[in-house]
Amino acid sequence: TLEEFKEYQKEQGFSKEEKKNLREKLKLQKQKEKEKLKKDKLKEMKRQKKMRDAGVYDIGYEFQTNKNIEKIESTILQFSIDWKNIDEYLNKEHDVIKEWITGNELAIIHKELRSLVDEYMRIEYELLKKAWCADNKKKYKSSMAKKAKNTKDNKIKTSNDLTANRTNESLYEELKKLEIIENYPKKYFDSFLGDFNMMADDTRNDNHI
Repeated sequence: TLEEFKEYQKEQGFSKEEKKNLREKLKLQKQKEKEKLKKDKLKEMKRQKKMRDAGVYDIGYEFQTNKNIEKIESTILQFSIDWKNIDEYLNKEHDVIKEWITGNELAIIHKELRSLVDEYMRIEYELLKKAWCADNKKKYKSSMAKKAKNTKDNKIKTSNDLTANRTNESLYEELKKLEIIENYPKKYFDSFLGDFNMMADDTRNDNHI
């Protein structure tokens, strides 16, 4: 989504230390939420026990939830938000809502292009750095990490096709000679005769039904 892309774009500008601090912060936040839920549950249990001791019983039933139900509820909520200002009565042709498609696709395209833009910016930086070193008569040293060459991809792949120098006609004749390919006569269901179904014949009535 567009919000996730914004968060991703924001995190890209962080340093390693900032990313580490962010992960620790999120971990601490989840731990606090877990402890809060545990305290609330314990508090509710104490409240119900106090009510039972006083002779008051809570007959209301609280339905338990799970991750799947929470996901459905969040989807329904998002659906109501998206469609709140949409009047389908005016959309008689049932055309697509272009704003939704362009918004989501724009976030995906931005995320894909970000890596390409970063790569081109690094190359541009290296060119400027090289030109600056040449103008100031200093030794140029590339800051881009050298990738190890993949020797497997450079190897010439040999074909294991044993019939590469054979024509289709010669292959067909060989299969025909080995009786793998044969000319079969046409057959119809009427050609196959079987035993009479005596049981079905016995159960027929006088009208042959």
